Amino acid sequence: MFEDKFNVIYLVLFFLITVIRKTYTRRYGGEKIELGRENLAEIIMLSFGGIVMVSPLVFIFTSWLNFANYYLPQFIRWVGIIFFILACWLLWRSHSDLGEYWTFLLETKNKQVLVKDGVYKYMLHPMYTAHLLWALANLLIIPNWIAGPSFLLFSILLYLYRIPREETMMIKQFGEEYKEYMKKTGRVIPKLK
Repeated sequence: MFEDKFNVIYLVLFFLITVIRKTYTRRYGGEKIELGRENLAEIIMLSFGGIVMVSPLVFIFTSWLNFANYYLPQFIRWVGIIFFILACWLLWRSHSDLGEYWTFLLETKNKQVLVKDGVYKYMLHPMYTAHLLWALANLLIIPNWIAGPSFLLFSILLYLYRIPREETMMIKQFGEEYKEYMKKTGRVIPKLK
């Protein structure tokens, strides 16, 4: 478990990214979530995502997934560490730039403003990008066919489900201003000029 330096580094970064998310959830996203038909599917999907996100911890702390282990060269695992560090920074920066306008579910807040500065100047969905970087990091750091790719597969499905709904919601809220913002800004990767 702790004899593998990559497991230790992974745990430190996992702790860091969890602290970042929890800090902003407590500060801005702590409203009670009403369970309704419109958000039940999303809550179930996000709950499943939570399980998938901790699969590397199952890999690190137990032998349950050992049957699916494989070899990863150290160089690849170091690249994964770099991706995870970038994910931590981008998640922190995204939350910091979005501030009080962040919500856990797809909804807008009263007196919502369209945030277009900071990292949002370059990407419509930098939090999704941060999670995608984290998911890629899992794939590159965790040498296990279950714990390595599961978060990436989940993230792709989540993005396909959520991004169109989020953009529709934002267009409904902000109209032409959001449509213009979409034209100038990349979705999860900054647009090259």
